[in-house]
Amino acid sequence: LHGTPLNNEQTIEEFGLVPGTVLDASIKLLGGKTHGRINHAGKVKNQTPNVAQTEKPKKKTGRARRREQYAQRFSNKVASPNGVHRGPNSNYRPPASS
Repeated sequence: LHGTPLNNEQTIEEFGLVPGTVLDASIKLLGGKTHGRINHAGKVKNQTPNVAQTEKPKKKTGRARRREQYAQRFSNKVASPNGVHRGPNSNYRPPASS
């Protein structure tokens, strides 16, 4: 063998190998490129601790969901001091009036 590739018709038995001979086979695999070594695959997923999922309340559907969206987008707006509307995820709190 000594680095010679086999044809499709050839078998390993034709080369008259002695029992105990070590073969190094290189086979082309179809598929995408791998990032890093294959024997390290799944390392991060296996290392992360398994955390039980928290129970969450059921989300509203239909009319109730639309009503909640309307209240969130239009009627529950808090005006900032300079009159600019803040986004739904802002942490702006109006100053406490004393």
